[in-house]
Amino acid sequence: MGHYGSERTGMKERITHTGESLGGSLIWAVACFSLIVFAAPLSWIGESLGDLRWHVGLSALGLSLLGMIALPRKRLGFACLLGLSLYNLFPALRVYMPSTAETFNSGTDITLVQVRWEEDPPHALEDKLLTESADIVVLTGVSNDARKSLVERLLDWPYSIAWPQEKDELDLTVQDDSSTLVFSKLPLSEPQVTNFGTSAIFMEALVEFDGPPVVLRVVDLPPPGPGDQNSDREALLAELENRPWPLRTILAIDLGASDTSLAYDRVRELGNFSDARQGIGRQATFAASIGGLSLPGMSVPREFTFVGNEVQVLDRFSQSILATDREKPLFRGSNHNAITTRLRVVD
Repeated sequence: MGHYGSERTGMKERITHTGESLGGSLIWAVACFSLIVFAAPLSWIGESLGDLRWHVGLSALGLSLLGMIALPRKRLGFACLLGLSLYNLFPALRVYMPSTAETFNSGTDITLVQVRWEEDPPHALEDKLLTESADIVVLTGVSNDARKSLVERLLDWPYSIAWPQEKDELDLTVQDDSSTLVFSKLPLSEPQVTNFGTSAIFMEALVEFDGPPVVLRVVDLPPPGPGDQNSDREALLAELENRPWPLRTILAIDLGASDTSLAYDRVRELGNFSDARQGIGRQATFAASIGGLSLPGMSVPREFTFVGNEVQVLDRFSQSILATDREKPLFRGSNHNAITTRLRVVD
């Protein structure tokens, strides 16, 4: 019996030692990950890894609590892991806090739908827009074929802005077969379109209706990456930081990164802005990626809507667009969720 008891004690010690070794390695791994993310201003790698902060933070949170209970001798180390988990979770947790934005009893209501739409045909998208009674539609990453179909079908949205401005101007070696489009039922005046390098697009127009117009700005950023792609991204972000931001502003942005990235913080701090998700939650729209490589099953928000202090968010949700019967089996649906944001502009 004593021999059996000693075997059990020895096995328990080995299991504990193995757990402590694995726990120590995990703590160091999360610490290194956090350090790289913290150094994001110095390298696009840290910015790209920011997509994983939510998932790393959740995993580290669960393992730190489990480790403090199961491995008391490593409690201090697991307490450090708990701190690192909160550091990685905090940027995304902010949107779960209640919104403090002012509410308006009257104003003009606008429904904005935005999605990265790389597919053709567009029947499912058209059905979605009609169902949501969208007033303004923002589309990024649109292929040549999809652009032609959209222009032909979205006739209920007669006002538009496009980059490139004419389809026959598409230079596939420069634009990578991609367009950024805005369709609107409301008149758009004073449109401006600017490209930064070959992959970052900025659009601006005044949305006209009864009362003072609203500034609509659309930004399409490439994901963090090496070379010119990151230079284009940084040039546009710097331009946004240098612009004035009126209180009656709607910003629809394809950030190319998640809400745990440095770029998100830079946009959030542009002016008297609030994230339309504030008080609602994360609402993921696409799979996380590193250097353009998608990571299935690890979804993050990529498309965002920010509003000035004279624009109220009534509702906001993210929803996948699935193929209709007339499109199956050639088309399954967009791999990006569509964002619908219902807004009210103060009179």
